[in-house]
Amino acid sequence: MENIENKYKLLFENMTSAFALHEMIYDEYGKPIDYRYLEINSSFEEMTGLQKNDVVGKTVLQIMPNTEKSWIDMFAKVVYTGHPTSFQNYSRELDRYYEGCVYKQQEGQFAVIFTDISEFKKIEKKLTEYRDNLEKLAEERAVKLVESERRFHMLFNHTSELILIIDSEGTIVEFNSAAKNTLLYSNEQLRDLNFFDLLTEDASKRSKKEILFPEIINKGAHSTETELKKGDDTTFPVMLTSSSVQMGRNKYIAMIISDRTEQKSMEKTLIA
Repeated sequence: MENIENKYKLLFENMTSAFALHEMIYDEYGKPIDYRYLEINSSFEEMTGLQKNDVVGKTVLQIMPNTEKSWIDMFAKVVYTGHPTSFQNYSRELDRYYEGCVYKQQEGQFAVIFTDISEFKKIEKKLTEYRDNLEKLAEERAVKLVESERRFHMLFNHTSELILIIDSEGTIVEFNSAAKNTLLYSNEQLRDLNFFDLLTEDASKRSKKEILFPEIINKGAHSTETELKKGDDTTFPVMLTSSSVQMGRNKYIAMIISDRTEQKSMEKTLIA
């Protein structure tokens, strides 16, 4: 019997988790008001900083007068119901976080097995702060992006220059008000058109490479003269200035269309 007792005592003292045995203390009305330490192990001393000689035989409020009532209530519930419970809680007195379980030992007594998770909580807090900062930064960037897009669309639609944005196949993906009004097409018509549908018959005979020079556009801007057809079948001379633009993950070609009708008229007058 003595050997068995020594074996359990050795096991008890060498547990990596902290262990404490207590008895609940009630007032004259049967209300739980405190609890007394009956036994602790060496891991308890390590995880609390409290020494066995200063703890055993004393109540928690004698040792730590500002202990939160929530601890006493939680332990009293286990003693009253007999149902074990797990917890993850903060001790203001010890300024540490603990995780463990409580179970009823015998009538009026309960045992607590726990570990110190303060370092984990610090890391968790830092990760939470980091995540919150990332979310805040993302929100700020989203607001700036929306504002930037708003300004872009305002400038895009209010500039007097005709602007078309097309993909590598010539499909018109975006256009501004000046382009729509000058070309005399509706929004729906422009979206259904390919840029090369706007070229006159003579201009269409020139290759896409000659008009757009995509390999040059990837390096910078390129300008070329041609003629475009309007929605009323009239034509007009233009200067196309094309450059590559990145929109999301895709590359497009932005085309600024300068009406050269007046310049061409002046040239004819000067020649005449």
